[in-house]
Amino acid sequence: LSPPSMAGSGPMHLFTDELGLPVSTGGGLSHPDNRIHAPNENIRLEDVTNAVLWAAELLDRASRL
Repeated sequence: LSPPSMAGSGPMHLFTDELGLPVSTGGGLSHPDNRIHAPNENIRLEDVTNAVLWAAELLDRASRL
């Protein structure tokens, strides 16, 4: 089993390397002042709402393929 290569690694390697499955990750969720990985990292509620709507649209479209 291949371990993640860094602290921020997701479990994608299990799907791609071990199971040979294709994967897709999200489109990102941030704003210019989000201070990513800092003690005061933050996200706007509007951005979370938009990300949920984006994911729902993506799944809806993918289900029709």
